[in-house]
Amino acid sequence: AGDVLYLALEDTGRRLPSRLAAVLGGDPAPARLHLATECAALTDGGASRIGLWLDEHPDARLVIVDVFTKIRGTTDGNEGRYESDYRAMSALKDLADEAGVAFLVVHHTRKAVSEDFIDAVSGTQGLAGAADAILVLARSRGTAQAVLKVTGRDIEEADHALDFDSHTGTWQLLDGPAA
Repeated sequence: AGDVLYLALEDTGRRLPSRLAAVLGGDPAPARLHLATECAALTDGGASRIGLWLDEHPDARLVIVDVFTKIRGTTDGNEGRYESDYRAMSALKDLADEAGVAFLVVHHTRKAVSEDFIDAVSGTQGLAGAADAILVLARSRGTAQAVLKVTGRDIEEADHALDFDSHTGTWQLLDGPAA
Protein backbone atom coordinates (compact mmCIF):
# COMPACT_ATOMS: atom_id res chain seq x y z
CA ALA A 1 0.00 0.00 0.00
CA GLY A 2 1.12 3.52 -0.65
CA ASP A 3 0.30 6.88 -2.15
CA VAL A 4 -0.68 7.13 -5.82
CA LEU A 5 -0.63 10.26 -7.97
CA TYR A 6 -2.97 10.14 -10.95
CA LEU A 7 -2.42 12.97 -13.41
CA ALA A 8 -5.69 12.74 -15.36
CA LEU A 9 -4.67 15.42 -17.84
CA GLU A 10 -7.41 14.76 -20.42
CA ASP A 11 -10.16 14.79 -17.80
CA THR A 12 -12.06 17.64 -16.22
CA GLY A 13 -13.00 18.11 -12.60
CA ARG A 14 -16.54 17.14 -13.57
CA ARG A 15 -15.70 14.01 -15.58
CA LEU A 16 -13.19 12.47 -13.17
CA PRO A 17 -15.65 11.82 -10.27
CA SER A 18 -18.07 9.99 -12.56
CA ARG A 19 -15.27 7.80 -13.93
CA LEU A 20 -14.07 7.00 -10.42
CA ALA A 21 -17.61 6.16 -9.30
CA ALA A 22 -17.94 3.68 -12.17
CA VAL A 23 -14.57 2.02 -11.55
CA LEU A 24 -15.02 1.91 -7.77
CA GLY A 25 -18.63 0.75 -7.91
CA GLY A 26 -19.79 3.72 -5.85
CA ASP A 27 -17.23 3.16 -3.08
CA PRO A 28 -15.23 6.21 -2.02
CA ALA A 29 -11.82 6.74 -3.57
CA PRO A 30 -8.91 5.52 -1.44
CA ALA A 31 -7.57 8.26 0.83
CA ARG A 32 -4.06 7.80 -0.59
CA LEU A 33 -5.16 8.41 -4.18
CA HIS A 34 -4.17 11.93 -5.21
CA LEU A 35 -5.82 13.33 -8.34
CA ALA A 36 -4.83 16.23 -10.56
CA THR A 37 -6.23 17.35 -13.90
CA GLU A 38 -3.41 19.83 -14.63
CA CYS A 39 0.38 19.67 -14.63
CA ALA A 40 2.94 21.96 -16.20
CA ALA A 41 5.04 20.63 -19.05
CA LEU A 42 8.11 18.70 -17.92
CA THR A 43 10.34 21.45 -19.32
CA ASP A 44 8.30 24.19 -17.59
CA GLY A 45 8.50 22.89 -14.04
CA GLY A 46 6.29 19.81 -14.33
CA ALA A 47 9.15 17.40 -13.57
CA SER A 48 10.08 19.46 -10.52
CA ARG A 49 6.45 19.50 -9.30
CA ILE A 50 6.18 15.72 -9.63
CA GLY A 51 9.53 15.42 -7.83
CA LEU A 52 8.22 17.62 -4.98
CA TRP A 53 5.09 15.47 -4.70
CA LEU A 54 7.30 12.39 -4.46
CA ASP A 55 9.40 14.07 -1.75
CA GLU A 56 6.23 14.94 0.19
CA HIS A 57 4.91 11.36 -0.18
CA PRO A 58 7.80 9.04 0.74
CA ASP A 59 5.45 6.05 0.72
CA ALA A 60 4.40 6.67 -2.87
CA ARG A 61 4.13 3.53 -5.00
CA LEU A 62 2.75 4.74 -8.33
CA VAL A 63 2.51 7.82 -10.53
CA ILE A 64 0.16 7.66 -13.52
CA VAL A 65 0.57 10.21 -16.30
CA ASP A 66 -2.51 10.22 -18.50
CA VAL A 67 -1.59 11.41 -21.13
CA PHE A 68 2.12 11.97 -21.92
CA THR A 69 1.50 14.50 -24.70
CA LYS A 70 0.02 16.94 -22.18
CA ILE A 71 3.27 17.21 -20.18
CA ARG A 72 5.85 16.35 -22.83
CA GLY A 73 6.78 19.97 -23.42
CA THR A 74 8.21 21.63 -26.47
CA THR A 75 11.07 20.28 -28.52
CA ASP A 76 14.45 21.92 -28.68
CA GLY A 77 15.02 23.13 -32.24
CA ASN A 78 18.67 22.10 -32.01
CA GLU A 79 18.03 18.41 -31.34
CA GLY A 80 16.46 15.68 -33.45
CA ARG A 81 13.07 14.15 -32.82
CA TYR A 82 14.55 10.92 -31.38
CA GLU A 83 16.71 12.85 -28.91
CA SER A 84 13.77 15.05 -27.93
CA ASP A 85 11.49 12.06 -27.33
CA TYR A 86 14.22 10.26 -25.39
CA ARG A 87 14.93 13.33 -23.23
CA ALA A 88 11.26 13.84 -22.38
CA MET A 89 10.62 10.22 -21.40
CA SER A 90 13.94 10.07 -19.55
CA ALA A 91 12.81 12.94 -17.33
CA LEU A 92 10.00 10.72 -16.01
CA LYS A 93 12.21 7.62 -15.81
CA ASP A 94 14.78 9.56 -13.79
CA LEU A 95 12.07 10.59 -11.31
CA ALA A 96 10.86 6.99 -11.07
CA ASP A 97 14.35 5.62 -10.54
CA GLU A 98 15.32 8.26 -7.96
CA ALA A 99 12.16 7.68 -5.89
CA GLY A 100 11.90 3.93 -6.46
CA VAL A 101 8.33 4.43 -7.66
CA ALA A 102 6.58 2.87 -10.64
CA PHE A 103 5.42 5.29 -13.34
CA LEU A 104 2.66 4.34 -15.77
CA VAL A 105 2.79 6.76 -18.69
CA VAL A 106 -0.19 6.63 -21.05
CA HIS A 107 0.55 7.66 -24.62
CA HIS A 108 -1.33 7.42 -27.87
CA THR A 109 -0.58 5.02 -30.71
CA ARG A 110 -0.22 5.77 -34.37
CA LYS A 111 -3.16 4.73 -36.51
CA ALA A 112 -0.91 3.12 -39.11
CA VAL A 113 -0.54 -0.67 -39.04
CA SER A 114 2.94 -2.04 -38.38
CA GLU A 115 4.51 -5.47 -38.00
CA ASP A 116 6.22 -4.67 -34.69
CA PHE A 117 3.83 -3.36 -32.05
CA ILE A 118 6.56 -1.03 -30.72
CA ASP A 119 6.23 0.88 -33.99
CA ALA A 120 2.60 1.62 -33.04
CA VAL A 121 3.77 4.02 -30.31
CA SER A 122 3.25 7.55 -31.58
CA GLY A 123 6.54 9.41 -31.97
CA THR A 124 10.03 8.04 -32.40
CA GLN A 125 11.75 5.01 -30.91
CA GLY A 126 13.22 7.46 -28.37
CA LEU A 127 10.10 7.02 -26.23
CA ALA A 128 10.41 3.24 -26.19
CA GLY A 129 14.18 3.47 -25.78
CA ALA A 130 13.92 5.44 -22.54
CA ALA A 131 11.10 3.40 -20.96
CA ASP A 132 11.71 0.19 -19.02
CA ALA A 133 8.65 -1.48 -20.55
CA ILE A 134 6.16 -0.87 -23.34
CA LEU A 135 2.56 -2.05 -23.23
CA VAL A 136 0.34 -1.54 -26.27
CA LEU A 137 -3.40 -2.10 -26.06
CA ALA A 138 -4.60 -3.15 -29.51
CA ARG A 139 -8.30 -3.44 -30.30
CA SER A 140 -10.59 -2.97 -33.23
CA ARG A 141 -12.93 0.01 -32.98
CA GLY A 142 -16.34 -0.93 -31.62
CA THR A 143 -15.25 -4.18 -29.98
CA ALA A 144 -14.89 -5.03 -26.30
CA GLN A 145 -11.98 -7.42 -26.86
CA ALA A 146 -8.34 -6.41 -27.06
CA VAL A 147 -4.82 -7.72 -26.87
CA LEU A 148 -2.32 -6.20 -24.46
CA LYS A 149 1.15 -6.59 -25.96
CA VAL A 150 4.02 -6.32 -23.47
CA THR A 151 7.79 -6.09 -23.78
CA GLY A 152 10.58 -4.61 -21.70
CA ARG A 153 14.03 -4.77 -20.26
CA ASP A 154 13.22 -7.03 -17.33
CA ILE A 155 10.02 -8.75 -18.43
CA GLU A 156 9.20 -11.53 -20.84
CA GLU A 157 7.46 -10.44 -24.02
CA ALA A 158 3.83 -11.57 -24.01
CA ASP A 159 0.34 -11.01 -25.42
CA HIS A 160 -2.66 -11.01 -23.07
CA ALA A 161 -6.33 -11.24 -24.09
CA LEU A 162 -8.61 -8.66 -22.46
CA ASP A 163 -12.32 -7.91 -22.37
CA PHE A 164 -13.77 -4.47 -21.56
CA ASP A 165 -16.51 -4.19 -18.94
CA SER A 166 -18.41 -1.03 -19.88
CA HIS A 167 -20.30 -0.95 -16.56
CA THR A 168 -17.13 -0.59 -14.49
CA GLY A 169 -14.91 0.98 -17.16
CA THR A 170 -12.24 -1.67 -16.59
CA TRP A 171 -10.42 -4.30 -18.63
CA GLN A 172 -10.59 -7.93 -17.48
CA LEU A 173 -7.79 -10.41 -18.18
CA LEU A 174 -9.11 -13.46 -20.05
CA ASP A 175 -7.80 -16.99 -19.53
CA GLY A 176 -5.90 -18.68 -22.30
CA PRO A 177 -3.79 -17.44 -25.20
CA ALA A 178 -4.48 -14.05 -26.76
CA ALA A 179 -5.22 -15.64 -30.15
